[in-house]
Amino acid sequence: MPSKKKDTKKEPKSMGQRSFNSGYSVGLNLMSCVIVGMAIGYGIDVYFDTKPAFFLLFMFLGIAAGFRSIWYFMNAQAPAKPSSKVGEADGHDPGEGDATADDENQQSN
Repeated sequence: MPSKKKDTKKEPKSMGQRSFNSGYSVGLNLMSCVIVGMAIGYGIDVYFDTKPAFFLLFMFLGIAAGFRSIWYFMNAQAPAKPSSKVGEADGHDPGEGDATADDENQQSN
C-alpha cells in the first residue's frame, strides 16, 4: 500500500532569497539595538528625572552595538579562501616560528 505522506523536501533557497534574508536580518538587528538602547535610556531618565541625558547616551550606545553586530555578522559571512596546504593562505609555514613547535623542540633537547 503506498504511503500517503506528502513530500516535505524543501528546495534550496536561491542566492537572491539568501541575500534578501541577510539584509533583512542586518537591518532588523540594527533597529532593535537602537530601540532597546533608547528604551533603557528613557527609563533611566524618567527614574532620575534627567530627561535627555541617558536617552541620548544609550541611543548612541545602541547604534554602536548595532554596528558592532553588523561587523561580526559580515565577518562571519565572509567566504573562506581555499588553500591546498595548512598555513599556505597566510604564507606561513606551520612549523616555522610556531610557538608550540619551538617549545617541543626545546623540550626534546
